[in-house]
Amino acid sequence: MKKISVIIFSFVLIFNTLAQDATTTFYNPSKTISFDVISKWEAAGNMKGIELFLTKIENASSPTVLTCSKEKNVESKYNLDTYFASKINLQLSVLKGEPIASNDLKVGDYDAKSIEYSYLNTELEDITTKIVIIFYKGDAYQFTASCLSKNYTDNFVIFNHFFDNFKFIN
Repeated sequence: MKKISVIIFSFVLIFNTLAQDATTTFYNPSKTISFDVISKWEAAGNMKGIELFLTKIENASSPTVLTCSKEKNVESKYNLDTYFASKINLQLSVLKGEPIASNDLKVGDYDAKSIEYSYLNTELEDITTKIVIIFYKGDAYQFTASCLSKNYTDNFVIFNHFFDNFKFIN
């Protein structure tokens, strides 16, 4: 019985250690948003209009990507529905994307809209993208998660963790 207890304790200790190492917190350059992500990601440098750009290489030509972009002072010109429609229609037409699902949702305390769609990239690989758009203090934030469609199911939990665990700091 003592041997079984030691084995169970060891298993629980190893599992908890692995689970603790699985989440990393990233901040945008101005430290106004934090993002918790599961697994190993690399942050890219400053890019105009991009609050955060994270990559995880699964395929040399098509990395898995998490981004957050910000457009300032849009709430005075648009409501969430019209802004979302204009951005998504543009993206779908440029990429020749095919919508999979679109939803109104709550992300934390914020009203949001989301869409999942697929398209072929320049290497003719099937890509699936999920976008969530939130208005905060008059600005629009677009959170995007994208990967090869064949890897989407494996990345679904990681993507939802990204969308559900960001925080506005100020």
